[in-house]
Amino acid sequence: MSSGRKLRGKLLLIVLSIVPVVLWLHGAETARLFGSPGSVISASGKAAALAGLTLYCLTPILSLRHRLITSIFGGIESTYSLHRIAGRSSVVLILLHPLLLGLGRFMQTSTIRGIWAWSGLVVLSGILAIGVMIFITVVTIISNIRHQRWIWLHRLYGWLIILYLIHALYARSQVYSIATLRSYIVGVSLLGFSAFLYRSVFARYLIKRYRYEVAEVNPLTSTVVELTLRPRGVPLSFEAGQFAFVSFDAPGVDPEAHPFSFSNANNGPYVKFTVKSLGDDTKILQELPKKTHALIEGPYGEFSYKRVKNKKQIWIAGGIGITPFLSMARSFTGSKEYDIQFFYGTDSLDEAVFLHEFIDITRHLPNNFRTSVVARKTSGFVNLDLIEKNTPNFKEYDFLICGPPVMMTTIFNELLEAGVSGSQIHMERFGF
Repeated sequence: MSSGRKLRGKLLLIVLSIVPVVLWLHGAETARLFGSPGSVISASGKAAALAGLTLYCLTPILSLRHRLITSIFGGIESTYSLHRIAGRSSVVLILLHPLLLGLGRFMQTSTIRGIWAWSGLVVLSGILAIGVMIFITVVTIISNIRHQRWIWLHRLYGWLIILYLIHALYARSQVYSIATLRSYIVGVSLLGFSAFLYRSVFARYLIKRYRYEVAEVNPLTSTVVELTLRPRGVPLSFEAGQFAFVSFDAPGVDPEAHPFSFSNANNGPYVKFTVKSLGDDTKILQELPKKTHALIEGPYGEFSYKRVKNKKQIWIAGGIGITPFLSMARSFTGSKEYDIQFFYGTDSLDEAVFLHEFIDITRHLPNNFRTSVVARKTSGFVNLDLIEKNTPNFKEYDFLICGPPVMMTTIFNELLEAGVSGSQIHMERFGF
């Protein structure tokens, strides 16, 4: 994902959150809004509410995984990153609303009773919504709950949209009286709530998922396993480098779907995923019984060598980030127009799963595909010096990078400092 597309997505979010503030200022009596320091602070609280509610309603839309949405916001990785940004920003802005509004009104009336009609529906709905939001936020941040329970708790955010809408329409503001503002707030709220219902409530009935079952479980190391799944109906089709959200129906396994990269070529009905144990949920996958039912949603992602126009490419994998490159390598036909330099970073040679396959490809296609393995315990990390040593004209190449976040960020910054354009760097992250 290029930084340029992600920046455009951020700018679009900012514009969408500012629109209701502009509509409000255009239709309100600005003289009253800015007549005194107290009224200015109150107006800031109202502006924070409008922008915060808009971002709050956009978060479930950003989590839809719909191709139209991801294309608008720069790909699924960028869209999920913006989802987190919008969620956190909306919480801050919504919390600022009562603080600033109350402070401003107190400055004008000097009495607690003059701030709100404390027994009214407007205040009660606002207090209830903010109270629940604070509770969910605190619990999800400080508690160590299982992923499935975290998901169920997180879904409560969606139901709060209705409370916030009621509060906005009946509050002592211009949201209801200004037609354009009312239409915008109602529209974005209904879109957000519909997206929440679609993804979180009725997903099993509305979202297409492919039915598979476990055909083989092949432990590669003490922490890495390769899962082979066969279709129980129509098989899906994917492009090398893409990923899917997979859920398994087995005792002890989290029923929520997790993202896994395909590790095989798309040349048959079977699909393969190579998974590393990063927690209890993924560790259990090493002991999945055969014929365990699985649901696959996808494919997703644009991380593929075939989608990069430049045929001169440097692939950089770290740890389990090898999986999309494994799929791409197994799909590589050896076209003469390609020039690929592959760097495989791993802790030790013992953990370099599938290294023999990459070496075999290099042996058969020495002019098109070259492999360099870098074991951290003996050679350090993949870095710019190593890249330049193996590929002196590296600035002519596009870079495909997948691995631990620290590794990707470090290499990304090194390449930028060396003069490589951000549009030449393509990264796959799974921080969903």
